[in-house]
Amino acid sequence: MLGAVIFEINITTPLRRLLQWTLPALATLSLLLGLAANITSTETFYRVDYTTALRLQGATIPSHLAMLALVGMMVSARFAFSDKRQLVLFLVNFGIVTWTGTRAAMIAAAIVVFAWVIADIIHTRRTVGAYRLSRTLVVAALSAMIFVSYLPELVQRMSFVHYEDAAFLADSAEDIDESGNSILQDTVSTMASLNTSGRLTAWRYYLEVALENPFFGRGVGAGTVAAQGVLHPAFARAPHNEYIRLLVDGGILG
Repeated sequence: MLGAVIFEINITTPLRRLLQWTLPALATLSLLLGLAANITSTETFYRVDYTTALRLQGATIPSHLAMLALVGMMVSARFAFSDKRQLVLFLVNFGIVTWTGTRAAMIAAAIVVFAWVIADIIHTRRTVGAYRLSRTLVVAALSAMIFVSYLPELVQRMSFVHYEDAAFLADSAEDIDESGNSILQDTVSTMASLNTSGRLTAWRYYLEVALENPFFGRGVGAGTVAAQGVLHPAFARAPHNEYIRLLVDGGILG
């Protein structure tokens, strides 16, 4: 999210220009490399995940591509007031973030778009008057159209509940909690209204581990081994939440 901050550093003009155009282009380059891999049958530049939603991944995985595009958006946002080409890159990167289906990145990208629109209104009022807001309206409209274009896929990702590993508990799946409810059934019912790709179950498990020693944690590295042999392999090495991982390792004090 700090991609634009690098331009506040006193760097040489050639390096500034190089970064100004290469950073916003990285996500597009990844897509092109993914397309080349797709043509050579090495890999596909998109994937259809277990929810049947389509997600762009380029030469990497969807979430990594989304982060590349998010950095590109931040950089382009800084220069888009004075350069229409940067504005195009800004919208292209927003489209890439959206079509990766990476929900956290989509939220962040939407915040960036909203902030840029507000900033552009202020910028336009100061430079050309209050009634020439065509650029702002075009960006807002195109951004809305990009988001809406992925909305059916997003709804599919968010509401999909027939994943057989929806609750990632294995051996302890049928453990009974203090109230006598099945942990598995409780987790599935919790996830029924929102697909978190197993994260709610993983977070709940890791929090229980952390609360065994809430002040000092279980020791550095515990978050990478606490779930091995218990949770689905996707969560066996990390809880997919750095705050919870730090809580497992070092507790509240850590």
